[in-house]
Amino acid sequence: DYGAFASLTADRDGIPHIAFYGEDRVTYYNVGWPTTAIANVDFGGHVGRFIDLAVDQDVEPRAHLVYRDDDAGALKYATNRGGHWQTLFVDTDAPTGEHAAVVAAPGGRAHAAWSGGGLRYASHDVDDPLSSWDPELLDPDGSDPDLVLGDPGDGHVFIAYYVSDPGELWLATNESGAWVA
Repeated sequence: DYGAFASLTADRDGIPHIAFYGEDRVTYYNVGWPTTAIANVDFGGHVGRFIDLAVDQDVEPRAHLVYRDDDAGALKYATNRGGHWQTLFVDTDAPTGEHAAVVAAPGGRAHAAWSGGGLRYASHDVDDPLSSWDPELLDPDGSDPDLVLGDPGDGHVFIAYYVSDPGELWLATNESGAWVA
């Protein structure tokens, strides 16, 4: 299972970045910035399913990954924004961390949404390693999210997700300053 749950994005220069699960590890690969590189990001146990990747568009593109840690039943985050890979737990309220999605906002803020007892969301200042993620439950019936930034300068996020009863696609946003579905 090398290459499962692959996530692909490009930086502002069109350079592809890929993250994937394989052999119980998270692997990151980029082509051409500053050189072609491959890194084993996290390999402690069964980690890497439900992986998603974003690349910030600051001066030096850096990767942001969210993925499930099956051993802990948790969602993890990894970034190379500080020049080396670091990993953090986002949500340890097991079982959680399925169908994760991440976006990177200008200025070093990462936003993540995932399934785990409903639709969950958190954001994090990646330049402050002491800041916490503070996950919040947005919809106890929500699952399978995807998210996108609204206006990149204001930090507003839109999350599309599935609600099994009544079997519909919903949209949540914090555009007004509070979460609304």
